[in-house]
Amino acid sequence: MTTIEQLDKWVDGESIHTDKCVPDFSCCVKFIHTSKFDKELFRDAYAVKNWDVVNFYLGKFLADVLSGMTGQEVNIINPKAKLN
Repeated sequence: MTTIEQLDKWVDGESIHTDKCVPDFSCCVKFIHTSKFDKELFRDAYAVKNWDVVNFYLGKFLADVLSGMTGQEVNIINPKAKLN
């Protein structure tokens, strides 16, 4: 299965783990329920190689998993952001 095929199934509600997790890890972490809207934005950004959007969502998805596992708010920051 190609990555785009995996992403299409994920958008349609089928989280299939191949040699890698789906972007929000919902194939392995069952409490994750990402909106179809966010899934579509991720898939479309991945398809056109818009890495800024892809990386934003990967950070968001990781924060959601960590928040769910720890019960704490988690924020993933952009390492390229300038700190004052």
